[in-house]
Amino acid sequence: MKKITKSLVMLLVVFALTVTACANQQGAPTQNTAPAVSPALSSGTVVGEGHIKPVHAANLSFQARGTVEEVAVKIGDRVNRGDVLARLSNASQAEAGLASASLEL
Repeated sequence: MKKITKSLVMLLVVFALTVTACANQQGAPTQNTAPAVSPALSSGTVVGEGHIKPVHAANLSFQARGTVEEVAVKIGDRVNRGDVLARLSNASQAEAGLASASLEL
């Protein structure tokens, strides 16, 4: 009988702690929900949030190593295939190596 009473008391203590722990939790905002912000806005005002992504993007790399000496285009410029975008500081050395390799081929 004493064993049953002890088990019952332990069960009640665990139950009370569980209920107490669950009762104090507040709902955490999910990753997709933004915190509620209500600034004073005039009527007809629209507030929006978003992320801008380019329609076309490319990762550029050179065939030779070196430091970029000159960038020939600016952000937003339209470029075509074959346009020079940037020059390396050791471009003449790389071109000489390319010419040498072409001759050996």
